[in-house]
Amino acid sequence: MPNGLREVRVWWDDVLHTWLVGKRLDLSEVEAGADLVEPRTMEMIDHPNVVTVRAVAHVRGYPRPMKVVEILMPYYERGSVSDALERGERFGVRQSMQIIQAALQGLTEMHDRHGILHRDMKSPNLFLTEDAHTVKIGDLGLASKMNPSGRTPGVRAPHQHRCFRVFSLVG
Repeated sequence: MPNGLREVRVWWDDVLHTWLVGKRLDLSEVEAGADLVEPRTMEMIDHPNVVTVRAVAHVRGYPRPMKVVEILMPYYERGSVSDALERGERFGVRQSMQIIQAALQGLTEMHDRHGILHRDMKSPNLFLTEDAHTVKIGDLGLASKMNPSGRTPGVRAPHQHRCFRVFSLVG
């Protein structure tokens, strides 16, 4: 699977009795020197607007030079903002502002408290919870620790060349 591995699976965890999402990421795509966020750091982020990372595990069986990990997170039945738009849902101005505020609150927590840069913010990575006012930032696979000047090395991420969906407003 050259040029990017973005395998996402939804599965039932018999131990936790809940649905989980596992996203596989090929670490060989990351440029040398890039400091991806340690699983322990991702697990420490406890904020209502950031998806909780349950675990990160190495996945064996992929050919070298691939180094694949799977990031395990909760499953949100409503999906992302993009999923909702594709289903025909529309967000009014007020709800759009709530979504943006929630995302900014989550990013503030990641940036200011933990020194983490998300590096892949877009509507498919904003997840809608059952609480209509709560949105969670997800997909921390390319997140990185920032250096003291607030910078982080780049990543070679082929999926970032896609078109991104923007919020649709109901007038």
